[in-house]
Amino acid sequence: MRVLDWPERLAACIEAAHDVPFAWGSHDCVLWACDVVKELTGTDPAERFRGQCDSAFSAIRLVQEIHPDGFEAMIRMLAAEQGYSEIPPAFAQRGDLVLCPSGLESWPHALGICIGIHAMMTGISGLVRVSMTAVVAAWRIV
Repeated sequence: MRVLDWPERLAACIEAAHDVPFAWGSHDCVLWACDVVKELTGTDPAERFRGQCDSAFSAIRLVQEIHPDGFEAMIRMLAAEQGYSEIPPAFAQRGDLVLCPSGLESWPHALGICIGIHAMMTGISGLVRVSMTAVVAAWRIV
């Protein structure tokens, strides 16, 4: 359940990470999005795999260990385990988890957070804004 001041916390999470460069295992797409969810709800959906990767190679290995069908399947499984309902991306609201195109051939999707008509996700030199029309999946965070 979201804390009462979740809108302010969401804004603070975005502000704090705005210019933080991407870093596997500390500021990657999954950990940042899960950091936001933790701030909004008090529950850390990434708790079980924090500290388990520090490179693209170790991240790929971790994804394969968690779900053999890849990143998107892993995110769907983890969201279901947390009780987050998958919703059509057009119905995502501020603070919901979203799966965005990453723009990278080697890692086609990234986890992000809906902020309205856009989503935010980690990028090379800070957060990146993506149109919600590009989002391929979304999960309600209540």
